[in-house]
Amino acid sequence: MKQTIIAILLAFVSMASQAQENNYTIKGTVDDPDVTVVYLEQQGRGYETLDSAIVTNGEFTMKGKVDKPVPAVVINKYRNVLNLFILEPGDITLKYPFSAVGGTLNDSLTYLATEYPQSIDSTLTDEARSKRFEQYAEAMYLRHKDDALGLRILDMCIASPTDKLRLYDMGGPMIKEYPSFVSSKETWAKYEATSEGKKMLDIQSAFDGKRLSDYVGKGKYVLVDFWASWCPPCREEIPSIVAAHEKYKERGLQVLGLIVNDDKEDADKAIEQMGIPYPQIFGITFEQISSYGINGIPHIILFSPDGTILKRGLRGDGIEKALAKVFGE
Repeated sequence: MKQTIIAILLAFVSMASQAQENNYTIKGTVDDPDVTVVYLEQQGRGYETLDSAIVTNGEFTMKGKVDKPVPAVVINKYRNVLNLFILEPGDITLKYPFSAVGGTLNDSLTYLATEYPQSIDSTLTDEARSKRFEQYAEAMYLRHKDDALGLRILDMCIASPTDKLRLYDMGGPMIKEYPSFVSSKETWAKYEATSEGKKMLDIQSAFDGKRLSDYVGKGKYVLVDFWASWCPPCREEIPSIVAAHEKYKERGLQVLGLIVNDDKEDADKAIEQMGIPYPQIFGITFEQISSYGINGIPHIILFSPDGTILKRGLRGDGIEKALAKVFGE
């Protein structure tokens, strides 16, 4: 009887200790004086609010319990994300922007995102430094491919859709069932099907019947810019593309614009304002460009003379670097 009582007492102590271990405390700051209440949500669970807190003098605190670490966000009443982190047992301090310290997984993610890049040899090229970071991020993901840290790494630190799809397929249930990944995997698969080294897919304008294949695969290198007049980042890329056209047009480069979800009158006005000299195809939809796994513009692809995709996702000085590799300085 005495042993039974001791066993029961030990069980209660164990349960109390486990409950204590599941406690979390979140402390954060808000810069906007108009934000007076913040809300805690688990990402991937719809709009289910786990907790809320009053913001006093720009600071707030939340306390509670969590069974296992989960991806979480703190938002305002307009559903603007103020911070995103991993909700896990322990004392968590939210830092701007989008980082947190406290808890094993949060500390690992913060190290990966902020400290590790600074430790990479600064004498390496940007491309080599980026590759080194991706290798480290992937190695960390493979150690956490079924927990909230792995989910955050796949979402935030793996850039290539091809790599995202490959690592997603290696993930456990938390990764495989995460709603954002489930909805994105088709796009990643399309990107993989049109990755570098693959053949072009044709796109036809509903406006005038012009096709991408009217230019691509005709014996010239073709630089294709998917853009729109209403897209500020698209307009920022135009000077680099115009410069490429002027520099390489006599050496076998064809430049082409595909105008996406845009009014022709607005596009014509932008073309005139920015002095764009190369041809354009109007009347292209986001549904059409999704065949390339493109989910945002600008997106710039360099095609080989036979229609093979040579480089994609080009931006800024990356355009000149890719063309210099083909044509020489």
